Amino acid sequence: MELSRWLEANPDDAHLEAQMSDIFNNDSQPAHSGKQLSKREQNWHKLHQLMEEEPYPVVIGRKPAKIRSALRWAAAAAILLFVVTIGMRMQNGGHKPGINNSNIVATKKGSKSNLVLPDGSKVWINSDSKISYEDGFGKTHRTLSLTGEAYFDVVKTPNVLLLSILRSWT
Repeated sequence: MELSRWLEANPDDAHLEAQMSDIFNNDSQPAHSGKQLSKREQNWHKLHQLMEEEPYPVVIGRKPAKIRSALRWAAAAAILLFVVTIGMRMQNGGHKPGINNSNIVATKKGSKSNLVLPDGSKVWINSDSKISYEDGFGKTHRTLSLTGEAYFDVVKTPNVLLLSILRSWT
């Protein structure tokens, strides 16, 4: 029983199993002479030495305390990172930071276009012009960017008082 556990715990020493089998096989033959008797004693002595040897302690089923502590810290850091990420996403309203979530309408040279903004205002865009506004236009703000020419028919909105038009000349 102990021999089996020792072999399972020390797979690198499997070659010793063959040596031990040889020892047992030689021992099972009857000893008729003093020469064979001394060989039997030598074999038993070798076997006892092999069984007494323990090159390193064997710990089965428990992880060292340092590893358990490191795993706990890693789990706590992962949970904290997850909570911070969710909080940032909620604060940004689900938008990815650094990405401008704009709606852009542009016309080519020689063409015109019309548009109804989310707040209900109507816009007629002249040739070679561009208008852009972010998500949430008309709900939290009424800010847009215009490059070129456009005509606006602005709807009154009691919640949002100001319509800001940024004009850039090219």
